[in-house]
Amino acid sequence: MIDLFVLRHGDASFDAPSDDLRELSVRGHNEVKLVYNEILDSLEGLTSIFVSPYRRAQQTADIMCDALDVSFQKQHRLVRSDMALLTPEADRNKLIQFLFDYVQNSVAEQRHKILLVSHQPLVSCLLTALCDPVSQRNPNSFAESKYSMGTANLAYVKLNVMAAGCGELCWMTKPT
Repeated sequence: MIDLFVLRHGDASFDAPSDDLRELSVRGHNEVKLVYNEILDSLEGLTSIFVSPYRRAQQTADIMCDALDVSFQKQHRLVRSDMALLTPEADRNKLIQFLFDYVQNSVAEQRHKILLVSHQPLVSCLLTALCDPVSQRNPNSFAESKYSMGTANLAYVKLNVMAAGCGELCWMTKPT
């Protein structure tokens, strides 16, 4: 069983020399805190966090990790990795393949609870690929995405196998 949490970074400032260096705004920090306050119990037993290398996603992941105290992180041997496969224009199918391989190469008995911190349009394209079996025609088309995620929106997908069309979107939340 795989519990996959897909989090879009919080609101970000446009005041940066390049897209990858954009930082969370004050609003973005607050959005992420509001979301983790609502769902922190759902992350009990989280095993892995994969994060885009972009600054705003890193800051979002930092806020989430701070919410998970150090004793929790040590007890569950939480793994955090930065991944180019989570940048805004990354290929969702390559990401799904990576996650499939990751799960297959992990401890067989382990229940996987994975948090991805990423961007639009990837998060919407990924959710559509995982949860909509008829979405395979144009794999990276944001225009054909079934799900839209605002800043600091978090989706929970349950999967028996990490593969396109095999996920069940259990819930999606946004900062309130």
